[in-house]
Amino acid sequence: MDARRSPWGVLDSITSPVLVAGGADSNIFSDDDAEGLAIALLEGQWLAVPRARHSIQTDNSDGPAAAVFRLADSLAAH
Repeated sequence: MDARRSPWGVLDSITSPVLVAGGADSNIFSDDDAEGLAIALLEGQWLAVPRARHSIQTDNSDGPAAAVFRLADSLAAH
């Protein structure tokens, strides 16, 4: 793959559920970019993790962990 090729063009080929998580206070990954990424995915879900900047796993580990469990529960219900 050409390193200069935009990854946005292949997102619709990802068919598995994807959780796009970002820190609600991030100055690196904007809400608009995260939401756009989630929308571009066939089964994307966007989660803004409260009380977190870019490093959500260290700023608020309970936020993304809870979201992963909710996603797993919703997948199991299908």
